[in-house]
Amino acid sequence: SSTISSFFSVSIFLGSSFFTALEAVFLVADFDFAFINYTTLGYGHLVPEAPWQVLGPMTAMNGVLLFGWSTAVLFQVLSVSARRFGIRY
Repeated sequence: SSTISSFFSVSIFLGSSFFTALEAVFLVADFDFAFINYTTLGYGHLVPEAPWQVLGPMTAMNGVLLFGWSTAVLFQVLSVSARRFGIRY
């Protein structure tokens, strides 16, 4: 659980660093923008500069894919552990 949350935190931090390097959003709001789009909330109060507006939906899709991937990994780990300990579900 902590490994997956660390993975998400690192991914969001890298995304915010990427937005800062591109100067796509203001420096103060880069982490906020990355986190909101990564979790697919998309409040709309932060909008990147015109040439970089496609990065918002791309970040949202990345978040959806990584949340799905982590769900699959957790399910597999729990399934293998249940079989190993003889737990029937």
